[in-house]
Amino acid sequence: MYELNFVTDMVEEQLAKGNLRWLANFNEIRRDYAIGDVAFPIYASGSLQERGFFLSRIFSAIVTPKYKIHFLLHTSPEINPKFLRKLIISCKNKFGADDWIFLSLVQSQPFEEAVKEAVTSTTDKTVGVAAYSLASKETVTSNNVLGKGLAKQ
Repeated sequence: MYELNFVTDMVEEQLAKGNLRWLANFNEIRRDYAIGDVAFPIYASGSLQERGFFLSRIFSAIVTPKYKIHFLLHTSPEINPKFLRKLIISCKNKFGADDWIFLSLVQSQPFEEAVKEAVTSTTDKTVGVAAYSLASKETVTSNNVLGKGLAKQ
């Protein structure tokens, strides 16, 4: 359990420092954010809009889409496919249809084949899933742009 708390603290630090800025410009970070009956240790929201100099903001307002971005981290000793589906459905119901959702999962046990298949078979283009096992040091991502982008971090 100590490792999972350490991962949560590290991700929060990376968000606060702006190291995940390539995903979005996060302007809100919360701890222990609840969606339904599931509590996420880290939740961050933001957008793709730039906050730089005046010309950068003008260019960003004209060119960049106005998607809302949600980053959620969930840590657990073990994740099963049924729980993963529940997480995705809860997030889709909570946030808008055009919002991008980055769902990052960390578990302390090695992955089961059913979990790997559930993560890789996520086909929703607005939900990116990346799962990491602390025991096997293995990363599994959804086969879409958001999932593969999240795995880079």
